[in-house]
Amino acid sequence: MEENQSQCLRFYTRKRKKNMSDLTTTSDKLSALPESLLHLILSFLDMKQVIQTSCLSTKWRNIWRSVPVLNFNYSPLWKESDTRKRICRNRLMDFVDCNRHMDFVDRVLFLRDDSGIQKLKLSRFFGYDLGRVDTWLLFVVKQQVKEVQLRIKAISEHYHQLPHLLFTSVIEVFEVKIPASRCSVQLPNSMCSATHLRILKLKNIILPKGNSDGELVVKCSFLEEMFLTHCSHHDLKILSICAPQLNNLVIHNCHADSCKIKICTPNLTSLKLILSCYKEYFLESLSSLVTANIEVSELATKFLMTILSGLHNAKTLTISGYGHKTSPGCADLLDQGLNTLSNLRYLEFIGFLPGVRDITNLLKRFPHIETLTFSCCCIEDKEEDWGEVLSMQNMFSHLKYIRVRAFNGCENYVNLLEFLLKTAPGLLDMTITLSKAFSKSKKLDECTAKLHSLPRAASSAIILFT
Repeated sequence: MEENQSQCLRFYTRKRKKNMSDLTTTSDKLSALPESLLHLILSFLDMKQVIQTSCLSTKWRNIWRSVPVLNFNYSPLWKESDTRKRICRNRLMDFVDCNRHMDFVDRVLFLRDDSGIQKLKLSRFFGYDLGRVDTWLLFVVKQQVKEVQLRIKAISEHYHQLPHLLFTSVIEVFEVKIPASRCSVQLPNSMCSATHLRILKLKNIILPKGNSDGELVVKCSFLEEMFLTHCSHHDLKILSICAPQLNNLVIHNCHADSCKIKICTPNLTSLKLILSCYKEYFLESLSSLVTANIEVSELATKFLMTILSGLHNAKTLTISGYGHKTSPGCADLLDQGLNTLSNLRYLEFIGFLPGVRDITNLLKRFPHIETLTFSCCCIEDKEEDWGEVLSMQNMFSHLKYIRVRAFNGCENYVNLLEFLLKTAPGLLDMTITLSKAFSKSKKLDECTAKLHSLPRAASSAIILFT
């Protein structure tokens, strides 16, 4: 009996030593990784987690001091979804937590070694002293930081301007989001002429003051992407975007009724103007434009025409606008005043609600489109004379595909499809996706039969329902 126990003990001792040896070997493999790879792994972690790795081994003890990517993510004790706890939480404890976290950032930056910082990310910094944030920014600027991402909310409701030196440095990517409806952070004028900036993303930010004439000219030499969302234009009279290398521009929900906007970017390939209303639009030198997305809401017809006229080189165009109604005389203005967009190949309408003549006159300006898409559209119910419209022939000789999404079976919609079938001799197919409500309607069979019986310029064109 004792001999068996002794054998079992020796067996488990050998197995434990083997397991420990395997564990040591694995640990050695991890520690043997090059420092650059360890830095890459740690760049995905919050700084608190990075510092916790210092207890793994002697090699890991000080590696956090040279990590080139600093992620500071302040997570309060309460969860944003837990409204009751958030209301009941002691505001004094919130303040204490904020100060502790700011002190933590101070210590991390103070104890770093001389290695440079590539990226600084401050997330969910709500209720913070922007003066201390400025100090951190100036510190990392001296460390040759290339990328800065800020998601902050200041304690004070007063306007605060970020440091001027921020944009005279080597920063290439700058992103700042203020999660509040009221803008309280303003950028300095040095932003407009930043010599290294490639990507600029702003949300709920006050744009720089501009010059004495109220004009703000963005002319960053190497700027490639620019995103403006809910940005305040303050007292600006003209916003000029003239960055020579800019290829992607998105302006979303920026309302500046007293400000004109001028876009003069010869290398721009993608433009999105989403629910952004300005006093006047000037789109010039967009010779490289490929894709444009225009979403309008209660936009005057002449402004829509101005925007479309500036997109004459675009190959893909999306026009959207929920609840939009064209102004009186829109059809005649579109027929007479809008230039032809000969390069356009793909056109999509989303939720656009003009009249029938508005649509047909608009389509006349795109003679070379190959794909035409209607998504969630409902044409205004007007008594119009379709005789003249339906008598037209071979207007869209290049049109090959028609896509209809959320088709509701309204009479004007059917008339529009009839018009397209008669005027597209090269049409290959028309694909119609039914709306959920209409797919259960009693009128479905009658409507589909009518569409299949419509005359078409291309005898081989097929109509598919999905």
